[in-house]
Amino acid sequence: MSEVALGLARCLELYFVSMHGCWLSIVEVELCVVVVLCLDRCIFDVGGLVSQISAWGFARNNDLKVVDWQFSTVDARIKLKHLYPKI
Repeated sequence: MSEVALGLARCLELYFVSMHGCWLSIVEVELCVVVVLCLDRCIFDVGGLVSQISAWGFARNNDLKVVDWQFSTVDARIKLKHLYPKI
């Protein structure tokens, strides 16, 4: 491995997160939205990128967009019962 790769690997922190229903999934959804709605054109400098994303974030927050999870607590208890302690 090159020195650059080793340096980058030392900077990484890995965390286990659930694949379904975690806050990281919400972030992934929002990043997909920003790519589709905001980054579909050429942006030539960092200032322009910051400006575009800030404007998008402001509009998105004002519209009160939320993630609508369709996975209920009852469904979670059935599907993920192997994760719950047995009493």
